[in-house]
Amino acid sequence: MSMPYTEIKCEGCDESWTTIMLWGIHSYELPNGKALNLERSIGWCNKCSSLTPVEEIQSLEDEMECLSSLRKDLSKERKLRFTAFKKKFFNNSVKSLKLNIAELEQRIEWRKSRQSPPRCLKCSSMDILRVVIPAYTKSTIPLSFKHPECGGKLYCKPSDFRLNIRTDKKVFNSEGVLIRTELSS
Repeated sequence: MSMPYTEIKCEGCDESWTTIMLWGIHSYELPNGKALNLERSIGWCNKCSSLTPVEEIQSLEDEMECLSSLRKDLSKERKLRFTAFKKKFFNNSVKSLKLNIAELEQRIEWRKSRQSPPRCLKCSSMDILRVVIPAYTKSTIPLSFKHPECGGKLYCKPSDFRLNIRTDKKVFNSEGVLIRTELSS
C-alpha cells in the first residue's frame, strides 16, 4: 500500500526533511516482556542538529481522563439492546473498546514508572524541542518553528508522490532507548 508524506523545507538554507521518518513500527519492550506502541512525532534534536522522530508522551492526567472516557463508552455500549442484525457490530465495538482499555491501562502503568522526559529516537538525547507538523495539508504552510541552524522559516507541503517502502521494527526500552532493530516481514 502506498502512503502520502509531507515534505518540510527551510527557506534559509534549503535543508529538507520528510515525515517518512515517522513510518514503521516502534514499540516499547516493557520489563514484564509485553510490547507497547510507541507514540511519536517530529522534533528538533539539538544533539543531532536535525528534525528527528521524538517520543510523544502524554501526561498521566490525560491518559487517566481518556481511560475514564473509554470506560464510560463501554458501559453505554453494554446497556444498549441490539437486533440480531446489529449484534455483530455491537460485539466488535465492545471488543474494540475492551482492547483499547487494556492498552491504555498498560500505558498508564508504563507512564507511572517512566523516569525520563521524551527522547530523540535516533540518538536518545533528551535535548529536544517539539515541532508541530500538521497531520495533512493540501498546500504549503509555514510552521511556527525556526530552523536553529540558520534561523530560516520552515514550511511544509504535501509531496506530489506516494511511496511504498519496507520499514524495520524498532524496539525501545521503557525509558525510550533503542534496544534493537528487527527486520520487518
